[in-house]
Amino acid sequence: MSVRVNSSLCKIFQAETPMGTKSWWLAVLRFIILNLVITVHQVVDAVIDKLFSIYYKGCKKQVPPVKSKLLLYSALDLAREIKNKSVKSEEVVQAYIDRIIEINPILNSVVDNRFDAALEEARKVDEALQNGSYTSEQLENMPFLGVPFSTKVSTCVKGNKAALVSACGSPIGIGTDIGGSLRMPAFFCGLTPLKGLNRRTGQETRTMVAAGPMCCHSKDLLPSLRVLVGLNQNLLKLGSEVNPKRLKYYFMMDDSRSDDGLGGDLRLSSVDDSLRICMLRVVSHLKEENAFVKQVHLTGMRYGFPLWRYWMTQEPEKFSRELANGEGEINLWTELPKKLLNMSDFSLPAIMRLADEKLPPINEKWARETTIKLQNDISKLLGDDGILLYPSHPFPAFYRNSSLLRPYNFAYTAVLNVLNLPVTQVPMGLNKDGVPLGLQVVATYLNDHLTIGVARYLEESNSWASSNKRHTQGKVHLTGMRYGFPLWRYWMTQEPEKFSRELANGEGEINLWTELPKKLLNMSDFSLPAIMRLADEKLPPINEKWARETTIKLQNDISKLLGDDGILLYPSHPFPAFYRNSSLLRPYNFAYTAVLNVLNLPVTQVPMGLNKDGVPLGLQVVATSLNDHLTIGVARYLEEVFGGWVPPTQRS
Repeated sequence: MSVRVNSSLCKIFQAETPMGTKSWWLAVLRFIILNLVITVHQVVDAVIDKLFSIYYKGCKKQVPPVKSKLLLYSALDLAREIKNKSVKSEEVVQAYIDRIIEINPILNSVVDNRFDAALEEARKVDEALQNGSYTSEQLENMPFLGVPFSTKVSTCVKGNKAALVSACGSPIGIGTDIGGSLRMPAFFCGLTPLKGLNRRTGQETRTMVAAGPMCCHSKDLLPSLRVLVGLNQNLLKLGSEVNPKRLKYYFMMDDSRSDDGLGGDLRLSSVDDSLRICMLRVVSHLKEENAFVKQVHLTGMRYGFPLWRYWMTQEPEKFSRELANGEGEINLWTELPKKLLNMSDFSLPAIMRLADEKLPPINEKWARETTIKLQNDISKLLGDDGILLYPSHPFPAFYRNSSLLRPYNFAYTAVLNVLNLPVTQVPMGLNKDGVPLGLQVVATYLNDHLTIGVARYLEESNSWASSNKRHTQGKVHLTGMRYGFPLWRYWMTQEPEKFSRELANGEGEINLWTELPKKLLNMSDFSLPAIMRLADEKLPPINEKWARETTIKLQNDISKLLGDDGILLYPSHPFPAFYRNSSLLRPYNFAYTAVLNVLNLPVTQVPMGLNKDGVPLGLQVVATSLNDHLTIGVARYLEEVFGGWVPPTQRS
């Protein structure tokens, strides 16, 4: 946060004030207000989560463990076993029926069934296979022969395919997506869905609606999409080979703000740390594989929600009528109270869309021009061999109905419907609470095969996931670190040589009242911490008992946390390199390094490339006493992955 804040101020003073377009104080005021809004938003999000956690405390239910191993197979593997007559289709279908009966009282995912008809169809498949009624060519063209699937029959049917598939109640789920209704549930449940070719009837000129599969195994995506698109599979290049290591990767971390802290849609929540770490693990893995990876910020993405609002008005069917399945219209004033009471059959985006029909419309000219510009920007950036890694949502799965208080966050998925781009949601393991993580893999129009190929690659190679299993990784807050400056003050008094004499190289003593004016006039030979230390000798001393006890406790906390195989990644400073002498007005910031002197811990400062202004970034790698080799080893690893020191000739 601090890095972004400082760089944005630099941008204001360097880019705007000299141009005379804004007075500097208005720029600073704008910066302060926007960052205050972001901070308040984060506090509100934290309060919402806390209140809902209290409300739902003790309500957690867990589905029973899987009894039949058949339920763990991919749909392709099940079909292969059925075709080889190693297992009967009836046996597979019955296993899934039994599972649905077992878990549905908990999930309420299936509201309508055709169990008897499915079993009858399965028996016919088994009989045909036994009689040799299928030719080898027919079998080749039926990738899921004998395998059941679940589907959302219509917009007005309630149910949760994602929960059903994730709980092994169905090998594949088929659904539609107009703003994320396929990808968001799949993300929350740790599944792999695909938003493929946008179609309703196939006759319309434009629609945001897309049908697609969701499944537990990414290997089922490609054949599922082939079945869905039929003759259009050549249009989507589904037979093309994909080499993920040769693709270009671009990633965005957050759309609630830009890198300088000033852009973004402030209605969106900030992306959770666990999802940021997830993204960085993927980026790190791709860099290890020597793939091209670059962070970008597509400013037009922040308009996702208003653009989605506009394009919803351009859909061929009136939304309130479509929700009613063409039989009358759904009334907002009837459904809104039902939603608040958790009695509605419709999702939050659907209710928002109904409400949106009552609001002033979005400017058509702006919406169309902005959409075209954003489509062109992405097309130019990605080309036919580029991938955009984009957050699925600001949070992993959250408490039920808490989205009512954060209604705009679905814009992370909705904007990709607006742009009519192929997207695959990729599960990326679990966070520390056992909740699924993930991200969206996006390509340019008709390059669905790239998103599927990358999804399979991440699932199969997942070194980032195995690393997560081997090591405990997480954000910590060591409260004792906040006492870095007063502890440093105390321990400086315990140094064997008097500081004012040490500064003079043992030849007399350096006088504060002589050096302080020289420092203010930039004529002193000594650093700011040195001058501060001289001044400190004139101040009341730090309580010795408190200082020693606090130091020992902090040392013990870190030793217990890290052990002999742990690393603490710690900021080097609140800012990258700053203007000369500006530290005189921020004299305490060196505490980020000083506290580690107090604790007598081995530290390696690691360069981490440059920011957008060409200024070096970095962090401190800390280990416990006498484990210097760990900090050096990690420093070498980070240098290999992130590039390390950047030669002056490569700096802009």
